[in-house]
Formats: sequence, C-alpha cells, structure tokens
Amino acid sequence: MLLQKSLTADQVPIFWVVLIIYLAVLMVFGIYSKKKTKSTEDFLIAGRSIGPILLGLSFGVTYFSSVMIVGGGDLPTGK
Repeated sequence: MLLQKSLTADQVPIFWVVLIIYLAVLMVFGIYSKKKTKSTEDFLIAGRSIGPILLGLSFGVTYFSSVMIVGGGDLPTGK
C-alpha cells in the first residue's frame, strides 16, 4: 500500500486519527449546512448572499483549476 511506504510506523496511527477527525468535522459542517439550506435552489445560488468579491474569487479559482486540468497535463513530463 502506498500509504505504508510513505509513512513510518510511528506516523500511521497519527495519520488515521487526523483523517477521522477531518471526516468528522466535514460531517458536522454538512449537517449544519443541510439544516440551514431550505431548497436545492437555495443551495445552488447560496441564498443570494454571496458578495462580488467572493463571487470573483470563486470564478477565478474555478477558471485556473480548469486551465490546469485541461492545459497543464504535460507539466510533470516537461514536454
């Protein structure tokens, strides 16, 4: 397994504890968000509460992510 090759024996239990805590925090956040969201439309448009700065940052990050996926596939090979 790749995980066991990259971590020492002392680090493996710490990895699993951190992973479980991370997943628990994500579940709590998801349950909280589900209670706050009233409909699918409310979820998709964020209740019309996103400001222009956050909207612009979100667009920029999404754009550059897609550029790296589509156009940056050859970066690791250097060709």
